[in-house]
Amino acid sequence: MWYNKSSKHQIIYHKMLNQFCNELSNYHGGLMMKKVKNIRLLFFETEIYKKVLYFILNEFEVFCMIFIFYAKAIYTQKYTNSPMLESAIVSTACLGSALVIAGLMMPIKKNYRFYIILGFNIVISILLFSDVVYYRYYSNVLTVPVLFQSKLMDGSLLASIRSLIDPKDILLFIDIGVLIGLKYVIGKIKSKYEIENRGTGMIKKIIFALLLISVGIMFTTKVFVQAGKLKSNSTFKKLYDSSFIISNIGILNFHVFDGYVFLMDALGNDVISSDDKNEAKEAITTWGETNFENKKLFNDDLKGTQKGKNLFVIQMEAFQNFLIDKEFNGKEVTPYLNEFKDRCMYFNNFYSQTASGNTSDAEMMLNNSLYPLTEGSVYFKYSTNKYESLPTLFKEQGYDTFSMHAYKASFWNRAMMHPVQGFDRFYSRRDYEFDEVLGRWGLSDNSFFRQNLEIFEDKKDNNEEPFYSFIITLSSHYPYEGFIDFDEIDTGEFEGTIVGDYVEAIHYADKVFGESLKELEKMGYLDDSVIVMYGDHEGIKSGSPESFRESLSIPDNKDILKYEMKNVPLFIHFPDDEYSGKYDKLCGQIDLMPTISNLFGIDSEYTFGMDMINQERDYLAFATKDIITKDRKLYTNRNFTWYDMNSGVNLVEDDVLKGYKDNGIKEVNASYDILHYDLLKEFIIDNK
Repeated sequence: MWYNKSSKHQIIYHKMLNQFCNELSNYHGGLMMKKVKNIRLLFFETEIYKKVLYFILNEFEVFCMIFIFYAKAIYTQKYTNSPMLESAIVSTACLGSALVIAGLMMPIKKNYRFYIILGFNIVISILLFSDVVYYRYYSNVLTVPVLFQSKLMDGSLLASIRSLIDPKDILLFIDIGVLIGLKYVIGKIKSKYEIENRGTGMIKKIIFALLLISVGIMFTTKVFVQAGKLKSNSTFKKLYDSSFIISNIGILNFHVFDGYVFLMDALGNDVISSDDKNEAKEAITTWGETNFENKKLFNDDLKGTQKGKNLFVIQMEAFQNFLIDKEFNGKEVTPYLNEFKDRCMYFNNFYSQTASGNTSDAEMMLNNSLYPLTEGSVYFKYSTNKYESLPTLFKEQGYDTFSMHAYKASFWNRAMMHPVQGFDRFYSRRDYEFDEVLGRWGLSDNSFFRQNLEIFEDKKDNNEEPFYSFIITLSSHYPYEGFIDFDEIDTGEFEGTIVGDYVEAIHYADKVFGESLKELEKMGYLDDSVIVMYGDHEGIKSGSPESFRESLSIPDNKDILKYEMKNVPLFIHFPDDEYSGKYDKLCGQIDLMPTISNLFGIDSEYTFGMDMINQERDYLAFATKDIITKDRKLYTNRNFTWYDMNSGVNLVEDDVLKGYKDNGIKEVNASYDILHYDLLKEFIIDNK
């Protein structure tokens, strides 16, 4: 029994109560004492109060657990920018999961329960801490597929992660010490007043546990039903949107749901219906014909005009468009590219569409024109799929295909995926001499390009042309360190901040590219090659200084800032500087493959992108099912809201905007089905 009416317990109880009253009297005098005694007569002497007091003392860790898990979940929601943080939905979801966990712990034998709760608390703290840190860079939380990419966690990446840790993150762990302290203090109280330590009887424990679990499930079921009313059930079956789910069912419930989805995939219980398969096939084979307006940039469609020429594709690490023509204290950040863009087709309304696969997503979209995943990387999850990729199509035209990146071949699973994509050779870290190391990521871009130029010179001398060369830079990778000796720009108020460091990194990358371009021109490559150059993803995240946002005249809206930062430059250079000019049409990385295919006379049937030379789009979709329209309206799927990107004002969804949203969701879902069920393998066979 945890409480009985024996004289011993009555004496202990009155002894505790009298000491409590005496202490209050010492601080507040006789008047307070009189009030306390009146309260005592009304309530403190009742049997129910005595039982509640003993119950709380004996089961304190369970009550602490409810409060701690609820508080941690709300704290994490804040740092993952939940749009419904202050609503009853998220509060109910977080409380529901905390109640369920506490209920499951309740029946455990008291001698072990505290230590099990403490261990579980440590695990939850580490998980939520990882969510917060991961979100600061990827704008997403950890999922099971991402955890399977842990092989990426080498020294360089770990050092970058450390730079994302905020001192406030200690709040996720401070309760562990408090819980241990409370255990000690309550133990002393129980010992002093000779309170039995047997805890609650098993029957009462089970009843209370069932009560906690029932209420928790009721709360959790309520938010799942609420979310289901707001969103199609497909969200909970396949391409679930983590931002949406977190915002509506809470961070802890999300991790349970994520584990369930991963387990179902692993068990092979996920089978596509014939209707969904036919819909996916129709979408990818007709999308370019039915969803884009035929609008040529020139009188000629340029189809096949570059056939037989070399192709250089340069994917620039973390290169954003706002730095083009940008000056700090009278000095240009990108002087070489500012000059180069006047010789190119410069698309200034081009967007990175990467998701949790980051750089690997940009590579995948370039070569396949499919959408990336919101959880994990295509390069890991679908490395055994069949693809009709750009390198494969170039090889069918007699091209030599190779990729170049001076980092570990295993990183992002490139050692496996680049051959799968159709590259004959992958020049990785082991193929370069490390004669100039910059920062924590390894070989400098300066040395990387210099050694690549030697390879290109040999190919020219040995008549090993035409070729498709895919070059991936590295030095301007977060956290933008290693440029102390290259400090050439005074960034003013941003000096010493992440923005200032980023500006120096891009200034360095611009200089390296400019010098390398001169060497390529000397070799004659600019006369017989097409050069495509673009940024892979944003370099500055939404957590940058407020003054930075203001300096770019971006509205005070985190969603708008996020997508403004996804605006990266695209340059396409032709021999004799043909077709040069600035083009404002809305486009993204998913459009690269169809555009390149058209220029080189290649038929690419299975793509979701458009030919930027001859077509125009009304909207651009992202893997998260967010939408940007050509008149700068932004739809964020996590809170179902349209914004004017210029003013930040919320917009009412009309029929036109709804059509854009529905089409965007349709193409992202179709792309997911194609990857998840390896449908291209079947489509390609059926087409032969």
